[in-house]
Amino acid sequence: MSVLGILVALLAVILVRFMAGKITSVLTGSFKKSVALGWIGGIAGGLIFDFGPHIGFLDLLGAFIGCILVLLVYGIYPFLKILLRG
Repeated sequence: MSVLGILVALLAVILVRFMAGKITSVLTGSFKKSVALGWIGGIAGGLIFDFGPHIGFLDLLGAFIGCILVLLVYGIYPFLKILLRG
């Protein structure tokens, strides 16, 4: 994959992350953390869920689902930590 392909995939994952963030309404704090979570969720979802339109090596629908799952886990983690403590 070329550098241009990686940049296009990064842009697609960032856009998917912001759309998934609107659905889950989880605030991640900084822009860097937001992009990192989007990248992790998008890549994992795009590789695990193999359906939907493709951009580079990513499946956009799978990336969207993976991003939503990562954001939900990230948003639920503090509550689980409190629940398991007591």
